[in-house]
Formats: sequence, C-alpha cells, structure tokens
Amino acid sequence: MRDRLTVMTVGVLLLVASCSGSGSEGPSASRTDVGSEDQGDLISGGSVSFALAGDPGDLDPWSSLSSANIGIAMFGYDTIVSLDADGQVVPALAESWTAEGDTWTFVLNPEATCADGSPVDPSLVAENVNYAADPDNGVVMAGVFLPQNASAVADDAAGTVAITLAEPAPFFLQGLYGFPIICRAGLDDRSTMRGATQGSGPYVLDEAAPGDSYTYTMRDDYTWGPGGSRTGEPGQPETVTLRVVENETTVANMLLGDQLNIGSVVGPDVARLEEAAMFHADVLSPAGQMFFNQREGMLLADEELRRALTMAIDRSELNSVFSGGRGQEPEQLQVFAITCPTASVAENLPGHDVDGARALLDEIGWVTGSDGLRAKDGQQLTVALKYDAGSPQIQSAAELAVARWKEIGVEVNAEATDVIGSALFGELEWDIAWQGVGTLNPAALVPFFSGPTPPDGNNFSGTTNPEYDALTAEGMTLPAEEGCQYWNDAEASLLRQVNLVPFSYAVVPTYGNGVTFAISAGQVQPLSIRQHR
Repeated sequence: MRDRLTVMTVGVLLLVASCSGSGSEGPSASRTDVGSEDQGDLISGGSVSFALAGDPGDLDPWSSLSSANIGIAMFGYDTIVSLDADGQVVPALAESWTAEGDTWTFVLNPEATCADGSPVDPSLVAENVNYAADPDNGVVMAGVFLPQNASAVADDAAGTVAITLAEPAPFFLQGLYGFPIICRAGLDDRSTMRGATQGSGPYVLDEAAPGDSYTYTMRDDYTWGPGGSRTGEPGQPETVTLRVVENETTVANMLLGDQLNIGSVVGPDVARLEEAAMFHADVLSPAGQMFFNQREGMLLADEELRRALTMAIDRSELNSVFSGGRGQEPEQLQVFAITCPTASVAENLPGHDVDGARALLDEIGWVTGSDGLRAKDGQQLTVALKYDAGSPQIQSAAELAVARWKEIGVEVNAEATDVIGSALFGELEWDIAWQGVGTLNPAALVPFFSGPTPPDGNNFSGTTNPEYDALTAEGMTLPAEEGCQYWNDAEASLLRQVNLVPFSYAVVPTYGNGVTFAISAGQVQPLSIRQHR
C-alpha cells in the first residue's frame, strides 16, 4: 500500500492524498474523534512507543515538510503560537499578541528556555523569522507556515517581537503553529540538528538510530506549552521512543501485541483494531477529489461537459466504493475548515441525474452513435482518467466510474499512475485525475486554481474562474474569520463551475494502546499523551 499523503512545496503547501498507505507526509487537516475515555488509572513517568510511517532523516526542523519531520519536531521545538484540537489559536512561546496594520506584536513568555538553558528571548525569535522568511536561505517553511519576506524586530526589554508582513496573509497567525523556533546553537550551525535537539520543546533527543528509532526524554522544567500545558502532569510519559515502522500491518500487529502504544492504520487492519475497541483519534484527509484538465484546447475546458460527467456519477456510491465504506462524503472542499465552515458541496455541485446528463450532452452537440458512444464533428467522446490505485477499492471505484460514464455514451481510458508527479504537472496527457488536495487554509489553495499553469505556476488543472479570483482577492485583504464569507463564496464558485468535484474524504485513525492523546493539525500533541494501566 502506497503513501496516503504526499507533500509538495511549490510556493505554498499542497497535500495530496490517496485513500491508502501507511506513510504520510505533511500536516493533514484534522478532527478529533476519540474512543472510550475509560482507560484505567494513569501511569506517570513511564515509557511510550510511537510508530513513525517513515524515517525523518535530517532532524533539522526546517529541513523538510514530511509528516515524520513535522511530528518529531514537536517533541523538541516550540512555536510562537499553537492550535488546539478544534483548530483555534492558543498561546505557546507567545503569551499574547496584537495586530496593527501589517504588523503583529507578540509578548513572549519570559520563562521559556532552550534545553541548553539559554533564554528564548525576542532577539532569538526575531532572528529565526528574519532568516527563515528570506527566500534566499531556502527554508522550506517560508511561504508555507511563515510568509516570505516577513521581517521581525525584537525589543528584549519589553519582551516583545514585532513581525511585519510584506504582503497580505490573512491566515498568518494560524500558520505560525508550524514554524519551529530554533535555539542559538542550532542557528549558528544547523548541522548540529541532524541528530540532536537544539530547541526549547518539552522533550530532548537522547538517542538516535536512523532508520530504526528516536528516543526522547521529558524536560522537568517546561511550563510554557501550548495553551498553558506543561510537563510533570499525571500520566505523561518520561520517555517517548518514535520507531520507524513503514508497514501498517506490522503497526497493527504491534499495537495488538502490546509492542507499540501509538500508531496510524488505514487499510483492512482497521477492522482488527476496531474489534479490540482501542482508543483512537482521527484526521480527515481529502483523499478523493476529481480534477478536470481545463487548459486551453483540452476537451474538459467545456464547463457543460464537466457538468454532464459529474451528473452521471452518484457521489455517495463512489465514496462508498472508493473508501471501502470508511470514507465521508465531503461537506466542503477545505477539510482544515475550522476557521470558515460551510456546506458548499451539496449546495453547489450538480446532483446525480443520469437522464439530465444525457440531455445535457445532447444539448451541447455530443450525438450518440450506433455503438452507444457519443461523437461530435467526427471526434469520439473519449477521456483519459488517471488515478493512484493504492488499494483494491480505488481500482474498483475507477471501474465503477468508467461504467457509469459509459452509460451516458462516454468512453473512458482509465490508468493507474503517479498522477501528481507526472500527470498533473505536465508530463502525461490526462483529462480527469483523482487526487486529494488540501491546504492549511483557504488562502493557500489560491495558486492551484488561479494564475499560470506549470511550469510557470501551480494551476495544474488550468482553472479559469474570474469570480473565484475576485472573491479570493477580497478575502486576502481581511483577517482570517472576517474574510470567511469571501472564502466560502469563492469555494462555492469553484464547485458551481465544476472546476473540481470532491467525492470522498478518508477518515484516518491513529490508535492508542494503553494511552490517550489529542490531535491538532494532523499531529499527536506530545503533552497530551497520557499513559494508562
């Protein structure tokens, strides 16, 4: 089974999901859906083992956007602010903040110290921001969690750092949850972080065995965690060992065999874990979205043809097959939607109507021949579907879609392929592609539905939607929640114009054997882990 999520950093963050696999990269959108709270008495000062789906490699927290790197960095590094399980911004290194124009001023917690005892003062935070936000320094966080070309000024006497944005960034504050602050020794020599911790987080790396495991030990003086959390609380483990376990069947076996405390499982092994009534917290991943190649001269640049193809599909049926009965029908495009919830999908996409699809094809000139297939001006109506068959159910879903489209006279050549790496960004011919695209906030979606196509831009489907462009431009001028109506209307515009069709979002559980925990922004929060008898 192949990777569930793939991250591409192309100016902003793109999460790409197939409904399978044991590996994942990038912070998936999340919701918490835990099992039984009755887990027994708490064990303090114990040891917990945690499965990583892949080796993080270089432990420099600025070196990679892989899930393994982001997740492991949370043990050893702090951020300016954090997000709680509901996606709301909470204090972390910053106790409070204010905004005036393009400048945000953060009051830092004076107790915060690096693991080596040095202070986390405004000068240190400002240096982090100024270095990482400079595109010339090649920090992958720039343009993702931290706006490029932002600048920071420290006032150590006042205990504040002021960050000024070079351009509008309505979700700037929310994005800071993913920007780790590196301590002085790490800034002076980033190579020291390849196998060691140079941060102010709640745990310190004690032992690293690349490709096998990474063991962290809790700090006993840590009091400035997200939302006021701290070490030394009842049930928190003294040590956490993150073990590289790439096969999810092995993860399931180890969870059931008491060899592992925390691990994520997606495929058929979920049934065994559900039978064991094991605690779990879930993330929602945009696994099934249908993209149309709308570039100039392509068949599906025709909105009415896209509409007819969409009407021919029962999205509920497709979701069930695609996800093996475990997926959710999307309510909205943006799964990380705590800031701007909406019910855009049902309200704006055309519903299932086979007769209507046939009538629409007739109306736009695609005539049914004696073989049951349609043609216009001597051209047969044939489209190429590309998808990543990471699991048998996705293969079955593709076969279902091909059959449904053939019922309305459309011939479909379906092929399993690495659609993101090759097809979507230009190397392969495609008309329809199944992939999941999610971002940290709706503003980060804009480059994928506006502007130039690859290689000059990220608008891989060649979407042209002036209404979307105008609405998102308005949203960019307002702080997060104040712009929600613009972002929601923009999303609705994409769906009304059938620029894409979300049809299945995967519920990805992370299980706990003898432990409970909370998830925010797709990651287990280290200080939320509680060990039980």
